[in-house]
Amino acid sequence: MGPGVIIAFVRYEGDAPFSLTFVDEDQGLVKSIDSRPGPYQGERVHSVFEGNDGGLAPGNYMVNVVATGPWRLRLFQERAIRDQTPEITLAGSGDGGGSWIHLDDGEYTMTTSHAGGSDFTVELFDAKGVPPYRIVEIKGDHEGKSGFTVGGGVPGENPQAGACHGSGVPG
Repeated sequence: MGPGVIIAFVRYEGDAPFSLTFVDEDQGLVKSIDSRPGPYQGERVHSVFEGNDGGLAPGNYMVNVVATGPWRLRLFQERAIRDQTPEITLAGSGDGGGSWIHLDDGEYTMTTSHAGGSDFTVELFDAKGVPPYRIVEIKGDHEGKSGFTVGGGVPGENPQAGACHGSGVPG
């Protein structure tokens, strides 16, 4: 696994809980998905960078899956597509709903909404794998706008210029 962002897409048809864990060469564990009783379908986005304490760093991993029924897993590191229109709509149900977007340096406003009693988180993941920038973290119904600047700043405090993966993650 190289530096950047890795996305795990999972479809699980069993009734018991499902878990997905990355195991590094030193037997260190990074939990990716730990679901409530199945079935489960969703995605998880992980930053991959050197010094990612408790997270994924570039290197070789085994994937440990615990499941009692049929499951399917896709892991990939994707590149961003440029020249998208300024208004981008991402939608989903359950985990996931993210997509790659290319953001040039500048000021942006993100409009978000969520219906339901679960946790709702929206994060931007830089294509270089720096820690994600959290736009929204709330429990329950939500509708709002958040402003942010792309370019410069400290990783995890301000999105860096370039490709970001926007991910809405209800929990």
